[in-house]
Amino acid sequence: MTPRDLALGGLGIASAILVVVIALELAAPAAAPPRSAPPAGLGDLPEATTEDVSGLVPTILARPLFAADRRPKASPAAASGGPGDQMPRLAGILIDRTQRRAIFQPAGDGKPMVLAEGDQIAGWQIQQIAASSVTLTGPGGNQTLEPKPDPALAAAPPVPPPPPGVPAPQNPRQYLPGGLQLPPGVPNPFAGQATATPGRPQVAPPPASRQPGSAPNAQKRR
Repeated sequence: MTPRDLALGGLGIASAILVVVIALELAAPAAAPPRSAPPAGLGDLPEATTEDVSGLVPTILARPLFAADRRPKASPAAASGGPGDQMPRLAGILIDRTQRRAIFQPAGDGKPMVLAEGDQIAGWQIQQIAASSVTLTGPGGNQTLEPKPDPALAAAPPVPPPPPGVPAPQNPRQYLPGGLQLPPGVPNPFAGQATATPGRPQVAPPPASRQPGSAPNAQKRR
């Protein structure tokens, strides 16, 4: 037997062994993936229980969500005592580049009070004057007031419009110095002072015209 025959025989034996190994691998069942252990503690959880809420249905129907008597609870500051009826009505707020003023109108025919930040009113101190509210500090904590119109003016019937072709009259008392206009229903604290209506400059009347050839107090000589 030649060396070539020995080499071919060994190669055939190796090929046969490889075929047997591949066949055994294909015939073996696939190994199942390892199962992960459940998280600790899940087996001790109680089962979910549903509570019977049928007894609350009459209460829910008796107090609907949008009922008028459903109001938020009063804040601790309001419960301890707010400004109350002794506080004059906040009629308006005046803010310009140099000052901030709050206009309070007492009940009745009292004179309006123009106050600044830090002033006292009805036992309360004005802490801050904003564009649409005034913050007060007092025994009950901090309270925020907003301007309110005069109830008498709010209940009054509306003024009919002027006839066609007639300009609407303007009330100069609704204007402040500098051309600032107060909202309707807010009294002017400077009503006693002369204030020009903005947009209407005062024009001096023209001098009386004189006809040519005539002289005043001319008398005919005889």
